[in-house]
Amino acid sequence: MSTRQTQLGITLMGFLIAIIIAGIFIMFAAKVVPMYTEFSSVKTAMETYARQPGAANLPADEMWSKIDRIFSTQYVTSVKRNNIQIIKKGPPRLVVNYEVRAPLFYNLDIVGRFTHEQPLSAGR
Repeated sequence: MSTRQTQLGITLMGFLIAIIIAGIFIMFAAKVVPMYTEFSSVKTAMETYARQPGAANLPADEMWSKIDRIFSTQYVTSVKRNNIQIIKKGPPRLVVNYEVRAPLFYNLDIVGRFTHEQPLSAGR
């Protein structure tokens, strides 16, 4: 008399493979999520600057000084002065275009390119 049991569940090897795959996704998310969080802060900072009266009429140095102060309160570190420009042709707008590189593992990096355009208030 022999009884046959059916095995239910996952084997140890299957469990280890699932853990490795989950770990890779978690590692990837840990590198990508901060990039997008910072980009959200960049957009918020640009909107804050754009709401100021006469934001489009300020000299470049004063504009950068104000934006840099807003960036520092929003913990933005990836955007430098040469990544921001004011376009005055047509309706004035502030444009940011920058790239973030984060090491993934060994010689592989994750690269995020971000662009945002924000209309500026021209009145004083």
